[in-house]
Amino acid sequence: MKIGLVILQINVTDLEKARAYYVDTLGFEMLSHSTHVVEICLHGGPLCLLYKVDRRADNGYPDATGIIPVFLVQDIDAIHADWKAKGVEFVPCSWAKEESGIGDCPFGRFIGVRDPFGNAFEILQQRV
Repeated sequence: MKIGLVILQINVTDLEKARAYYVDTLGFEMLSHSTHVVEICLHGGPLCLLYKVDRRADNGYPDATGIIPVFLVQDIDAIHADWKAKGVEFVPCSWAKEESGIGDCPFGRFIGVRDPFGNAFEILQQRV
């Protein structure tokens, strides 16, 4: 057995609000839109599905187990400043030494983000 395809499904309670958040605010590209699913991607990255569900997520990030998508960015400081100005909710690293809440990890610098539906993901600027 092998993994042949990875599609990230992000469950949301309001599809239009989710489309506006991920496409207009965060800058994802919208590939298609239907009554139950919006297909998006970030800079040619993996396919993400915004999928309509009835109740809000609460994955307990960062203190609970679960799968956390990580989106690679070229300039985390610029993305952080842009998204902060747009009202995006960040989840700072508890060990971050920077006032922004961006922390170091073995792979580079990262910070958590929580969407309006309770889903969490991280952005990461990889070490060169």
